[in-house]
Amino acid sequence: MNRVCRSCLLMFTAVAGAHSQVHERLLPRQPSLSQTQVVFCYASDLWIVGREGGEARRLTSGAAIDSDPVSSPDGSLVAFSRHSKSGTDVFVVPAAGGEPRRLTYSWAQAVGWTRDGKQVVFGSYTDVSRLFSVPSEGGPVVVLPPPSAIYGTFSPDGK
Repeated sequence: MNRVCRSCLLMFTAVAGAHSQVHERLLPRQPSLSQTQVVFCYASDLWIVGREGGEARRLTSGAAIDSDPVSSPDGSLVAFSRHSKSGTDVFVVPAAGGEPRRLTYSWAQAVGWTRDGKQVVFGSYTDVSRLFSVPSEGGPVVVLPPPSAIYGTFSPDGK
């Protein structure tokens, strides 16, 4: 079994163990892999489990719907999209747990990270043909060079 399939299997096993008392069928989805963990969506929240398996731990909770998790290159942070009554924006939360920090205020969707792990890459629902980046600590938004893109990742040389 390849690494992605094995990690996804571990994710499903972890959720089944953590929520065996849940009666309705909800599927874990949108896995994001780092060197040591898998982050995924389940029941409108983000969950995390080690790649070796174990019990999944909830990273986010609340009335909003959290999706599109993307682990930072070093695995210490998770960027994600939060859908609420006020719109959809990009947030970041420590993989160890903690309070999510809002990074955008403009109907955005998390897409990835810059290679150095300092910037979160996102697409904007208001400008659907461009990618942007924002520092993981918050700050000014930068338009990325591709003239038209919805999803993308950086090559090993950072371009």
